[in-house]
Amino acid sequence: MERDVQLPLTKEFVKQLKVGDVLYLSGYVYTCRDAAHKRIQDLLEAGEESPLD
Repeated sequence: MERDVQLPLTKEFVKQLKVGDVLYLSGYVYTCRDAAHKRIQDLLEAGEESPLD
């Protein structure tokens, strides 16, 4: 199934997804390497703000 999606995704929406669904994303998409993802996760878990706007 093809779907137009506005980011960020909700947990309810993600639960509806099936393998093979095609998503057309609208909104901000951030890409980072593995170390950056870990750093951002650690900051958020510590209650600090994300370094991304």
